[in-house]
Amino acid sequence: MKRTVALTTVFVAVACSVALAGPAAERLPDIQQYVSAMRQCLAGAGIRVQRIDSPREDLLVDYALTDQEVRPEFALAAVLKLAQPVAGDARAIRVRNMRGGRKRLDVSVAPGDVEGVLDSTVGDQDRVRINDLLAEALAACESGEPEVPVATTSRDVRPRAIIIRQGDVPVAASDVITPTAARTTQPRVAQATAQPSQASGQAATGPSEDRETPAQSLFELLRASDLENIEIARDADGQWVISFENRTWRSDLDALAAALEQIADVLPSAAVTLRLKRHGVVVSHVRVELADYVKLQAGLVSGGALAQTWDVGAGPGQVARPLQLLASGNESYLRTDLMFRPAIEYQIGLESDPFESDCYLLTNLETTFRRGLSGNVRLKTRVTSDQSIEMDRALITWTGRPSENLLATGSMGKFRDNIYGYYGEVQFGGENYRVGATGSLTDTSFSLDPFDKWERAFAYYEYDWGEMGLKSRLGYGKFQESGDTGFALSLRRRFGESVVETQAVRTDDGDEGLVFGLSVPFGSRRVSRPDGLRARADTAFATEYLSNYSFQGDSLQGPQDLDSFHGELAASYLRHHGERLLGERDEPSTADWPAAPSLEGTSGLLRIPTADVAQEGRLLTGISYMDRDHSKVQGADTDAMPTFVGMGFLPNLELVGRLTFFHDVQAFSWPYNLDRSFNVHYRINSQRGEWLPAFAVGAQDVSYGTTSSYLGQAQYVVGTWRHDNWRVHLGLGSGRYDPVFAGVDAAVSGPHKLHLMADYDSQYVNTGLRVFLGDWGTASVGLLGMKELAGAVTFQTDLR
Repeated sequence: MKRTVALTTVFVAVACSVALAGPAAERLPDIQQYVSAMRQCLAGAGIRVQRIDSPREDLLVDYALTDQEVRPEFALAAVLKLAQPVAGDARAIRVRNMRGGRKRLDVSVAPGDVEGVLDSTVGDQDRVRINDLLAEALAACESGEPEVPVATTSRDVRPRAIIIRQGDVPVAASDVITPTAARTTQPRVAQATAQPSQASGQAATGPSEDRETPAQSLFELLRASDLENIEIARDADGQWVISFENRTWRSDLDALAAALEQIADVLPSAAVTLRLKRHGVVVSHVRVELADYVKLQAGLVSGGALAQTWDVGAGPGQVARPLQLLASGNESYLRTDLMFRPAIEYQIGLESDPFESDCYLLTNLETTFRRGLSGNVRLKTRVTSDQSIEMDRALITWTGRPSENLLATGSMGKFRDNIYGYYGEVQFGGENYRVGATGSLTDTSFSLDPFDKWERAFAYYEYDWGEMGLKSRLGYGKFQESGDTGFALSLRRRFGESVVETQAVRTDDGDEGLVFGLSVPFGSRRVSRPDGLRARADTAFATEYLSNYSFQGDSLQGPQDLDSFHGELAASYLRHHGERLLGERDEPSTADWPAAPSLEGTSGLLRIPTADVAQEGRLLTGISYMDRDHSKVQGADTDAMPTFVGMGFLPNLELVGRLTFFHDVQAFSWPYNLDRSFNVHYRINSQRGEWLPAFAVGAQDVSYGTTSSYLGQAQYVVGTWRHDNWRVHLGLGSGRYDPVFAGVDAAVSGPHKLHLMADYDSQYVNTGLRVFLGDWGTASVGLLGMKELAGAVTFQTDLR
């Protein structure tokens, strides 16, 4: 659009601002031409106006950002300011920011309050730019540039009937903007008061026959989102209380995000308590101020900052009694979920076969009979050699809340393999902690007689550690599987939908065990529909590493125990990650100098660790090769192939599990020796300023190690100092790092695409290079002892 002379634009802007009190038709020579100019000016600023309507008493403007660098605050202020001249006597200017077909913002502002909104939203520099846009639009309108019909605010240039939800009542409108003089003066329809539902499974009927109440409208929207066991009520303080169950969305947080989007479309700005149920029992609650949610949609505040003001916790949450039930229905009782999951089971290190594996198809059926009462049957079908099928779980389970903070469950039937009997668990919880106890009577044969069975009991205390989504649990009792008594300490970390768990146990007799588990869901986020029989693939990648001590502590029934029953909302993760209420995922942070694993899995160069650490939530796996001169085991010469899985479990804490396959060693009755090890690596501090280096401490081959000084146990402290594109590393250690190790690396060929490395591992000098393969891995090659070839390939991803 052709720009006008500066003095003319300033004069027109001042004249228009003086005349704002008059009707729009008296201020603007042609409303349609101004709207066309307004659209073009905003488009030049990276804001596309999608629609302009004038339904009843409001002026409605929908817009979207075409330039990702445009700040949401600036876009909101610019649209409000440029829409002000055509607002006339409209009660409010209603602007909506749309992204990907979804409403991200819905704000109504009285025309006289626009200046106040600009004062609180943007700074002086943005105000000048917005005033320039307004002056440009007004000047273009005065200059009589070619008109663009307002009907083009829709993709379809023909006027069409649309439905706009004004307040709580659907009203009809046109896509053509209506001049002020032609606007209807019909008063706004008052909100209807919803009445309790008349029958289970049906939406409540209100006092009006020709239109829906807010509760009816919301119920239909939630049912259309395939949520079940829906209840909509208001408490004595007028707060909305909305309960539902999710069996449609893969993630409970996705279901919550879908429900909140529908709620914000229907209900006025108010406090809303959402209760998530499982088997009809309230598991968790989220209390949200819808005004805060709208700010989050608009991008005016961060999810992490705003979620601090929301109440997220276990149980139904505090509401004022009595509750008035307004709508309910879409019950899930007697509906059956039929889920399929393939599984591969490996047993490594058996004398008969060092790599014994079987493939299975797991078929799981789950039915809720009534509130809190469910049944679960799982079939395990072997699809490899020696095909077989067995029912490895068949349970009847009751779960309920004797009081608001007390959750209890009990089960009877077959728990797994050949374990039959009874199981019970109680759990009392506060905001961040829970205490619980389990008890069981089990045997290897089925019998309804509860006597003369194994008696097991276990008590625990667990705590949620804030925004990390970390839950720790310490328990003591008699283990289910072994019958030994002892302690179990577990840490469970949630990264969005992915869960990582580590567990360590020690019996009173001195036996020790380690467990590492990982579960990563994949596939469609919407997995089923609420039909009588719902068949779906239960999509998740799950792996578990167990050490040589077999145990089972506080859990016996698996998915039916109370820890699993809570699901995602029990974690304090959501309390600090409000972006998940928009259905969005955390974006991983990026490091200034990327960490990469050594040949043995821990972040480092070729053979030594450095003060680097895997980024929080990053999962990596790799395989490497070392020659026989540099991978001795128990004094014997043997090639080695370490395979490892590591991750950034906590900020600055890296955990690595490693299986090292040795060749040419007859340790047992097969021509392989397999060493399992577990490495811990923690960075104390990052580099500060120019001279204070980063420091890290670590231990390799924790608890389980060979007597080798090459791949066995070691403890160390290491410092890393960086200058520009090169770094120096120096460390002290024991075992294979005794007494000192050192290294240097440099980045060449662009920002972290190729690194050159050299290190001294306390015995040999090694050199090599590392290539970064985009965001998904690295490849390394080197000369150990300056003569023997070695290499590694690693792959990485970020858990979300």
